[in-house]
Amino acid sequence: MPGNPSTLVCQSNPSYPRSVCQEVCTQGFCIRTDEQQFQAGKRGLCVLALDARTRAVTGSWSLGPGSFGRPGLDVSASGMVDLTVLVGGAVGHVRLIRTQEGKLQASESLTFRPPLEGPPRPPPEGHCTVPGRRQEVFACTGRAPSPEVVDKARAACTSPERPASIQKPPQGACSAQGCLTVVPVKSGALDAGEWCLVWVDVKGPVHRLSQPLVYGNAFQWDVRGETLCAHVDGGCTNREACLRELCYAAVPPHRLLLPNQGSPLESDGVYFVGPAVSPVRVDGTLDDPAWAQAREVVAETRAHLLYGQRAWRGPEDSSVRLKLLHDADGMLLAARVRDDRVVPLAQGVPAVGTDHLELDFGRNGIEAPRYALLLGADRKVSLRQWRDRRGREVDWPLESQCVWASEDGGYAVECRIPNGVIFFIPAVPGPSWFSVWVSDADQPGTQETLMGPLLTENFVSEVPPTLQEARSIEQQKRARLP
Repeated sequence: MPGNPSTLVCQSNPSYPRSVCQEVCTQGFCIRTDEQQFQAGKRGLCVLALDARTRAVTGSWSLGPGSFGRPGLDVSASGMVDLTVLVGGAVGHVRLIRTQEGKLQASESLTFRPPLEGPPRPPPEGHCTVPGRRQEVFACTGRAPSPEVVDKARAACTSPERPASIQKPPQGACSAQGCLTVVPVKSGALDAGEWCLVWVDVKGPVHRLSQPLVYGNAFQWDVRGETLCAHVDGGCTNREACLRELCYAAVPPHRLLLPNQGSPLESDGVYFVGPAVSPVRVDGTLDDPAWAQAREVVAETRAHLLYGQRAWRGPEDSSVRLKLLHDADGMLLAARVRDDRVVPLAQGVPAVGTDHLELDFGRNGIEAPRYALLLGADRKVSLRQWRDRRGREVDWPLESQCVWASEDGGYAVECRIPNGVIFFIPAVPGPSWFSVWVSDADQPGTQETLMGPLLTENFVSEVPPTLQEARSIEQQKRARLP
């Protein structure tokens, strides 16, 4: 609608399970991303410039053929279009300019972070094949909030002391039940220092939602029924970037829902460490019913390697499936490791040169405590601290209840780390930042690879957690960094 900035999230081709269709309108024109068939039936991404009143296509730009994650689209009233795409685990950025004639031109070339090396190659750029001049009819999974809804949301979020942002308009989408609208508001000297989230029911009531502060780098929103999802560019440190999706239930009880990863690195992102629903026997079998309720993360690609790119021969050589829980006594860990040759501890062999797991609490390059779970004799696993809080190398034995067991094609580890043994394993609710790495040594004494999922753990009292509990965890993150 001219004069009313809006975002539409649409499903233009139902045969595609993950749509990349989106539309953003400003005064006078709209920019729309859509999927398009290229040669040999391959799909790609099409960006259209449309006249907001007549819906006539005035310009286009294409990317493909290629496979893309859900794109990010940011449009300014001056005609600057920032497009974000996901290719092979890397985040690509390109800036387009809408000319006075309504054409689309690339003003900044497509670049990827990290750079693409080897397949997949950067997809070619071009122009779209437009089926007709008018783009009016398409099936939307989310329609833009009406001006009346936007006004209600703005009134609920702003005050003379907290005015709405001048540069960023409200965004949102609607379902049959209502509309979720995000209103950027000023905070101090920042034009869009905070994001206010409002649910406007179709029957009229307006409800402002409290939420964790995750919206600073979110680049797209959509509504599915009564759920809002924010698509966040969460660049992974020292590895391929990852996109993640954070969703929120809009009706009571308001909950932070499990994230749906939008990256080939399916295991990266937020991990909710929930309570064990039944007792866990730490015996290495991993067959207790409680484990069936825990989310499993998998590290089995080259992108998950921290060390040993040349030595790694594939998932059969080294990979891991990991689950975490907590109970009244401590944190529970279950790992199934694929390993074509298991090398446990042996006399005279350095521990780092044997098969083991590592818990690394480093974050953003900070030297922080690191711990190791070492495979010993008689199926026993010893927990040792290898780096202290000052970054010094140490070798201290710690209390734990851990066992390991040989399995076909590898081994399993089951562990309970008592409360208080590791400082950075928090009370509930609370945040932590640690990665679980599996270290492979096919030859005793030589660490060949180190790989695993890069996680941010939230210890919660129930999964999914309430927004109140999730917000408490976010506040603790800002107050206590490792």
